[in-house]
Amino acid sequence: MNYIPYDGGKEIEHPEAYGAAIKRNMIANARKTWVKTQERATEIDNWIDINVVDNKFAKSLFDALANYGKLSPKQSDAVLKIIDGDAAKKAEWAKQRELENANAEPIVAGKQVISGEVMSLKTQYSQYGEVTKMLVKDDRGFKVFGTVPQAIWDAAYELDIEVKGQRVQFTATVEASKTDNKFGFFKRPTKSQLTNEV
Repeated sequence: MNYIPYDGGKEIEHPEAYGAAIKRNMIANARKTWVKTQERATEIDNWIDINVVDNKFAKSLFDALANYGKLSPKQSDAVLKIIDGDAAKKAEWAKQRELENANAEPIVAGKQVISGEVMSLKTQYSQYGEVTKMLVKDDRGFKVFGTVPQAIWDAAYELDIEVKGQRVQFTATVEASKTDNKFGFFKRPTKSQLTNEV
């Protein structure tokens, strides 16, 4: 067996395990100190956890915390700059949505022509299978959500374009949400077409 001396002239039986334990303790102590001295350590940790898979910078920070238990002030400041920048963008988007919503007409329930832009698509699954729905911002400002009509799919396929971002027009029965009269749902769309075909 290999023995190495340490303080007091005693020897330890497993020097590698002993060295690893010392390193773990040093990292744990560094981590505790970093968390105490970095006011926003939890925010930084959360950002790293969320982004570690897809972001090389986040991965390097994850490795730094694993190996050293702390980040340098420059690394911490860089993450906080990203976090604060994202928060500012979200606040600006929220303000813009609020302004758009304030200027939007309320939804009048019933059958009507919807004409506007496809803002997003969402695939949903149910016992009846898979269905893709679209969020359309009507030219009157309100938004409606419902199943993408087959005619829209067909037209986009023929033109080899994405449905999202296209202008569409269709006739459908519309109903406002119970909590927001500027957001609603459409059903039974007919006369569906893309209106920005080139």
